[in-house]
Order: sequence, then C-alpha cells, then structure tokens
Amino acid sequence: MASDLRPDPLASLTTPPQPWLIVPAARPQFILGFTLLTFLGGLVAARITLKLLPELGTSGSGGLAQVENWVGLILTGAAIGLAQGFMLRRYVSSWQWIVAASLGWLVSGAVALSLLESLGEFFSILAFVWLGFAQWLVLRQVAKPAWFWILLPSVASLGSFVLSPLFNALAGTVGELGTFLLLAINQFAVLGAVEGIGLCTLRQKGTSSRRRGSNADSLLPGVPEITDLEQLRSLAQQLQIQLTQAGLPEIAGEQDLIYLVDVTAEGAIADYQPVNQAAFDCADQTPLPQLLETADSAQIRASSASVALARLQVIFQAPGRLAIRSAVGEPLA
Repeated sequence: MASDLRPDPLASLTTPPQPWLIVPAARPQFILGFTLLTFLGGLVAARITLKLLPELGTSGSGGLAQVENWVGLILTGAAIGLAQGFMLRRYVSSWQWIVAASLGWLVSGAVALSLLESLGEFFSILAFVWLGFAQWLVLRQVAKPAWFWILLPSVASLGSFVLSPLFNALAGTVGELGTFLLLAINQFAVLGAVEGIGLCTLRQKGTSSRRRGSNADSLLPGVPEITDLEQLRSLAQQLQIQLTQAGLPEIAGEQDLIYLVDVTAEGAIADYQPVNQAAFDCADQTPLPQLLETADSAQIRASSASVALARLQVIFQAPGRLAIRSAVGEPLA
C-alpha cells in the first residue's frame, strides 16, 4: 500500500558546519561595540598613565623610565582586556581574556620598545604577535580556526603605522586634546576594528549535547521512540502551545529554522538539534534553549533508559509561523 506521508524535508539536508561565534545578524553591532570599547579602554589607560606618570616616555634612560614604561603597559593591557572582556563575556572566560590581554600587551610592548631602538618602528610591529599568541590561547578553547589570531594584532599595528602620517597631519590642526584623541583612535580603535572583524570570521568549536551531527543520533542513546501517530499529534500540540507562549522568533531572512526536537511523553523537551545553518546561527533567538532548561534535561538524561521520547521536526518560518512534523515528515501541528 502506497504511503500517504510527505517526503521528509530533512532528507536532502547535510550536516551544517559549526555555527558562527558571532551570528551574522549581530556582526555590525558587535564590531562597532568592540571597536568603541577597545578605544575607550585604551583611551582611559593612556589618560591615567599620563596623569599618574607625567614623565612617561620622556624621562630618558634609567630605572625611573623603565618603571614608568612597565606600569603604562600593564595599565593599557588591563584596560583593553577589561573592555574587550565585557563584549566577549558570552563567548569566552572574561577573566582569562583580561589576563591574556594584560600579559600579552606587556610582553609585546616591552619587545616592541627594544626593537624600536635597534630596528626602527616598522619592525617593532612584529612584537605584537605576543599579544596575538596570548589571546589565541583563550580563543582556541571556544573557536576555530583561531591560528590566524596570532598575527592579527600585528596586522592592526601595521594598519596604524600606515595611517600614522594622516593622523599626524591632522594632529597639528586640532589642538592638544584633539591630538591625544587622534593618536588613541589610530592605536586603539584600529586594533578594536581589526580584532572585531576577526572574531566574526570564527566558528564555534566542538558540539554540545543538543547539537549532534546527524539526524540518526538525535535521540538519546538507548531511548525507546514514541511512534504512535495520535500520541505524536498530542505532543506536537503541547509543544506548539509551549513555543507560542514563549514567543516565536522574527526571522529576518527567507530560510526557515529547522530543528529536531526530542520530547518526553509528558511534553517536556529533552533535547534539540539545529539541522541547517540558519538554525545553528539563530538558536538563541528561539524559545528552545529556555524550554530545554525549564524541562530539566539533565534529569531526563539521567533516567534516559526508562524515558520514551518522540522525535519531532520543528520549523520556524517567516513571518512568525510555526510548523511541527513527525520524524518522517507527517504534518502534526
């Protein structure tokens, strides 16, 4: 007897790549915020350094000048790390980022000062690979490919070097305060912009239990599957009510957000898996993470051997529509 079930809309989909670290929709705002905070962090550090240590960089050789240089480097690295860490708190450990930026800036600045005396300003730029290396040690834990980050601060310094004649020409026309701001923009805002753009090219590293790689292993291992059609319809209606009450996402693009969702016989979400790239990128904009936490999925996993689950396809569509189907594509809600 011919089946009246619709073809599975997931059958032609392949496993998408890992989701972006910064979702595309949030990138303009992120880059702007990351650049602004990096600039403000560096600006505040430079101002404090000049106020507390007015002889910084002008006191000549000797122990006092070395102390002033070290203090200035530590303040700048810590301020930039703190400012950037605020923007990155959702993605990496803030305290690790602050430590990496502080130590990386300190070592890079010290090496750059030594190279400046012997090889000149252009080659001193290479010293900032140490800042990139320190930050890479943090980023590699959560993102890939992150190896290029080692070179990124040096690229930013090279950009500042190229732009320095323009900023120096403008500095003579804007007074002392304007000159100070222009120099801060050239050093810190350029660094923030380059690193902000670099962060938007990274993908998340690893997978979580709710983002497994294929349709076949979406259900928890060893768990019996609910296949009764009437029970599936009832569970789909319960899930539809939960998702609607929690708030359906406003989808900006034309591509649907497709998920596989595992639901218990009581209607609680045990697990979910984004299927296409749009679903990966926008998972946090859907009610699924919130409902998963509410359902206490950890307890469900602990008793997974005795809990039957239904596998449902949940499809968020524009504008604000929702479709729920069975694992084989039968419309349920």
